[in-house]
Amino acid sequence: MSDVTVLKPATARHPEVRRERCVDGGTVVKDYRHLRGWRRMMARWILAREERAYRILEGFNGAPRCFGREGALSIRLEFIEGKPCGLLEDEGLAHTIPPEFFDRVGQLVEELHHRGVAHNDLKRARNILVATDGRPVLIDFAAAVWRAPRWNPLRVLLFHQLCKVDHNAVAKLKRRFVPHLLNDDERRRLDHPTMLERMARRLLHR
Repeated sequence: MSDVTVLKPATARHPEVRRERCVDGGTVVKDYRHLRGWRRMMARWILAREERAYRILEGFNGAPRCFGREGALSIRLEFIEGKPCGLLEDEGLAHTIPPEFFDRVGQLVEELHHRGVAHNDLKRARNILVATDGRPVLIDFAAAVWRAPRWNPLRVLLFHQLCKVDHNAVAKLKRRFVPHLLNDDERRRLDHPTMLERMARRLLHR
C-alpha cells in the first residue's frame, strides 16, 4: 500500500514527478506516459540515457539510487528528503544553506567526472538538493553525458567541455549564493566561459 504525492505536475513537455510512500520508505517516479507524438519518442531516448548515467554512478553517494525503468516511459529513483537550492532561494531561505555546502558541491562534481559522467545541467539551482542532513545531492541526470572511448575524439572533446561547463556552473552557484567565498580559480572560470557556453550565448543572443 502506498501514499502518492505529486511533486511536479505533468506538462506538455515535462514528466510528472511523484513521490510514492510505502512501508519500507519511499521512491520518486518520473513519468512521461502522458506525452504524445515526437515528444513521447524523445522521452524514451532521454530515459534510456538517464538510466545509463545512474548505472555508471552506482555507489556514488551524491545522487539518488536508480531502481530502474518501469516500462518505456517512466523511471523509479530513491527519494531523498530535502529541498533544491533554487526553491530555498525562492522561499527567501537561501541563508539557511551552510556556506561549506557549495565547496562540497564542487567536490561531488570532481568525483562525478572521475566516475565518467558530466551532469550538464547544474546551472539550474533546482538540480542541486540540500538534503535534510545538510549534504548536497545532484539530481536530474536527463542531460548527462558519459566519458567516450578514446577512439571517438569528438565525444572525448565534448565530455571534457561539459566537465568544464559543470565546474563553471558551480562557480556561478557560489557567485549567486556566497560570492565572498569565490576563490581565484573560480573567478577565472567566470571570466572565461567555455567554447560551448560562448556558442550558446551567440545562438541565444545573450
